[in-house]
Amino acid sequence: MASTAVQTASLKRRDSLAAREEDKLVITPLGAGNEVGRSCVYMSYKSKTVLFDCGIHPAYSGMAALPYFDEIDPSTVDVLLITQYIKQIISLAL
Repeated sequence: MASTAVQTASLKRRDSLAAREEDKLVITPLGAGNEVGRSCVYMSYKSKTVLFDCGIHPAYSGMAALPYFDEIDPSTVDVLLITQYIKQIISLAL
């Protein structure tokens, strides 16, 4: 009887770990880092992907000014959110 309880608890832990792996949140910065401009963050969670911001670097032009999009497949992005302007509007309103 005790061994059945141990096996059941072990199975529950494995199921729990598998569920946690599916719930994994992955955040990948594609620009900015320690500089101004070119900010972009790619986030994936439960087979959904979000791209935040996508700014350009003011000191560069052309492709050099863009975030590092070669790290991702843009066709997999579900939602694009621009947060910088929202922050500026809120700070102006206050």
